[in-house]
Amino acid sequence: MSRYLEEIAHRCKRSAWNQSQYGILQYPGCTYPLISCRLGSQDKPAILITAGAHGNEVAGVYASLEFLEKFAQEYLRHFCFYVYPCLNPHGFDLGVRWNTADSETRQDANRSCVHGTTVPECAAFIEALRDGPIHYVMTFDLHETPENDAEIMAEQYQSRATTGYEETPRDFYFWETCKKQGSRIGNAIIERLTPDVSLCTWDEIFGDTNSGGVIYYPEGCKNPDYLEGPIDSYLHGRYSDHCFTAETYGGWSLQRRIDVHTLFVRRALDCYLPQ
Repeated sequence: MSRYLEEIAHRCKRSAWNQSQYGILQYPGCTYPLISCRLGSQDKPAILITAGAHGNEVAGVYASLEFLEKFAQEYLRHFCFYVYPCLNPHGFDLGVRWNTADSETRQDANRSCVHGTTVPECAAFIEALRDGPIHYVMTFDLHETPENDAEIMAEQYQSRATTGYEETPRDFYFWETCKKQGSRIGNAIIERLTPDVSLCTWDEIFGDTNSGGVIYYPEGCKNPDYLEGPIDSYLHGRYSDHCFTAETYGGWSLQRRIDVHTLFVRRALDCYLPQ
């Protein structure tokens, strides 16, 4: 039985949100309808939330739906929300990072979001973007750092030039991609998260320059693995000037991870609104 169909697709279908099926994925034993949701008036500034690109990072999937259910209503005077709650449903069902467990054919949906991609999860998402808003004032891609992330990434990097890493953060951190430094809100978000959320204060995270819990792109980008292929790198410049990727720690309880993701999105939206 498919957890994605039972929990995620069903939860979307029984909601009052506007829903679209933007594609179908076929995998042995299961057919996956790819579902996106919209909440709000389309004449408002658009916000994009994506999750579930990595199937083993489930908190963002549930957080994207919980945000719509519990928190989006208070922002509808200002925004319209477009949510892709689970970009990689087969990986979600299998509990693996990639779109399949087969080490010979698996693909990383958050390293394959490029023009002309042949990864079906990414191709469907890119095509769906063409039918949506031409500009999002902010985008949020929700991820988490599993407890065994170093082991997972060592496996992924075996056939690639990029080297792995030995330590992974056990605190929250995020990337903010925004070329205009005067428009950045990373520090303001951190102020609003503290002391409710523990933030990673390492000088570097996976080679990138960390500034108290936020990694500012483009100048903070030192890891070549993030230059092309991640979802935010595709969105930035094409659909938005302001992109975020958030990472909760997989060692926290699931509800804690969900809560931190939804709090992060809310605090970012608060920073955007007139004070």
